[in-house]
Amino acid sequence: MQALASSLACFFAFFIKPLQGHLQINGSSGLKRGIAVNSSQSKVSYGNFAVDKFHRLQVASNLLTAVSNYKECALICVNDPNCSSFNVASSPRLDGKFLCESLNKDKYTASPEELVNSQGYHYYSIKTSCSSFPCQNEATCVPDYVTNQYHCSCAPGYAGNFCEIGMIRDARFSSSQLRTLIIDGLQTAIYCHMGNFGCGNGGWTTVMKVDGAKSTFNNDANYWTNKDPYNLAGGQTGFDSQETKLPTYWDTPFTKICLGMKIGSQKRFTLINKQASSFHSLIAQGQYHATSLGRNTWKWLIGSQSSMQHSCNKEGFNVAAGENNEQKIRIGIFANQEDDCTTPDSKIGFGMGESSSTNTCGNVANGEFSPDNGGKNIRAVGYILVQ
Repeated sequence: MQALASSLACFFAFFIKPLQGHLQINGSSGLKRGIAVNSSQSKVSYGNFAVDKFHRLQVASNLLTAVSNYKECALICVNDPNCSSFNVASSPRLDGKFLCESLNKDKYTASPEELVNSQGYHYYSIKTSCSSFPCQNEATCVPDYVTNQYHCSCAPGYAGNFCEIGMIRDARFSSSQLRTLIIDGLQTAIYCHMGNFGCGNGGWTTVMKVDGAKSTFNNDANYWTNKDPYNLAGGQTGFDSQETKLPTYWDTPFTKICLGMKIGSQKRFTLINKQASSFHSLIAQGQYHATSLGRNTWKWLIGSQSSMQHSCNKEGFNVAAGENNEQKIRIGIFANQEDDCTTPDSKIGFGMGESSSTNTCGNVANGEFSPDNGGKNIRAVGYILVQ
């Protein structure tokens, strides 16, 4: 019903400004309410509306009143913070007035069946990017009238900017397997892990695999900040040593992160409860986000050979330490033998060191400054998955 109705719409801009008792119409887009235009108290409001002729949105009405014409109804809506759209009668009453219904929903946030054919009304909604119905898989398009943008509220089991990614939560897929996901409009084969291998039950989507013996994903690598994939073939295999960065890095929202490290035949995983629109949004800007796994959990990822000092213990995403924050880890923890973090000599994490670093994922500890298990340079293969 929505797609059919929108095809009947004709767009017009509606710029409303009190000006000596009449209205000024202009071609602005989106919606603004009460913008001061000079040092006086003059304010401007405008809205860009699309009309679905002979349709009515049957939702709760904020206000039911009679108006002289549809422009007056539009003015009421633009100046009401609770108004998202309006119905106006297609023909006047005996007194020449038109019924005007100010609504708290629009056709994008209402149920599809609530926009109905009606010979008695025309329906007006604020023009947004939702008018192209970009959201997929029965998602709801939530418009931002001020910025003329939107976001998709996904139905359960879907993710991505347009809810185009089908997440692996179907009971029919009870084992880990290669799955084809639609990301950025392209089919991408990604190995999805099922079951509880250390982070809890459910389907886990691979984001990255990092080999600490290689410099590909050192702290300064552009792969942490850009939206370029690396070795897509590596994303089609399980917990091996093939490095990869997948499109899921920038296009998959999540509420849980699973971090794993493999050293020899030993594989260990730990869970971080963290919500973000994507891993790129969490990492790329370099902003520090603290975690609370604790020193012992980070050491456990490495195993019995791990070595760390006892103090500082600064952990999280985009962790920086040193007198000038010159030491950095993309995901991990710093430790020091002193209470502060200005001279840390041990660390565990993913994305460590500069391009010349000999260990970009694993555990490094300088034996001269009292780590609890001597000096170490343990390289691991790190796994980053999300759910």
